[in-house]
Amino acid sequence: MNLKNPRYISSILPKVLKPITKKFSSNLFKVQSNWENIIGKKLSKSIYPIKMHKTNDKNILELLIIGNNTFEISYRNHEIMNKINSYYKFELVSGIKFKKPLYT
Repeated sequence: MNLKNPRYISSILPKVLKPITKKFSSNLFKVQSNWENIIGKKLSKSIYPIKMHKTNDKNILELLIIGNNTFEISYRNHEIMNKINSYYKFELVSGIKFKKPLYT
């Protein structure tokens, strides 16, 4: 390391943050931070976004189902996807997967 020529922190940050941004999607953070506004207060108590990943060039959002209403919520798949995409005014989510916690 050359101490005579200082480096700007802005030149180092992308290298440091790249592994973090790969693990924690910024799109997931956007959805999580606006979740109640996107989906509504009632539905946000039943489901919560936990993961977003790409499969075959499609953004798949994984939602954790809270409670015993898995069957009813799975029928609202397209409604949930439309609410998310219309909130951001572009197709942020191409598909949804539902997860149930192991222990409730």
